[in-house]
Amino acid sequence: MTSPQPSPAERELLSGRGTQRAEGSGSVSVWIELERNIVPLESKRELEKQWTEVHGAFIDHLKMTYPLLSAMELKIAALLKMKLSTSNISAILFLSKRTVEFHRLNIRKKMGLSPTDNLHVLLNKQW
Repeated sequence: MTSPQPSPAERELLSGRGTQRAEGSGSVSVWIELERNIVPLESKRELEKQWTEVHGAFIDHLKMTYPLLSAMELKIAALLKMKLSTSNISAILFLSKRTVEFHRLNIRKKMGLSPTDNLHVLLNKQW
């Protein structure tokens, strides 16, 4: 399978011309961030495959025990099990902290936890 060809804008960005143009506007970090996030589709598939290999059994067990959890909530639960903070999870998943907090609240509700229950402890007991 061949990799998709970058668009003219992506080629310009990757060649460095886009960064040079952005330097004058003070948005160099945006260009660098864009360049960093351009990855081949095969890399994303490989990452998903590794994610499933590492966390698949836990996610399957959690899915059977709490079928109302969404795919994103399952992913966040796996990251919470690893004792990652909301800030770390938001950076990994490219979500805002508030969005991660919202998903954490939904996880707690769907699992029937009280405000005093420790989510990390419960998730580590699940598997």
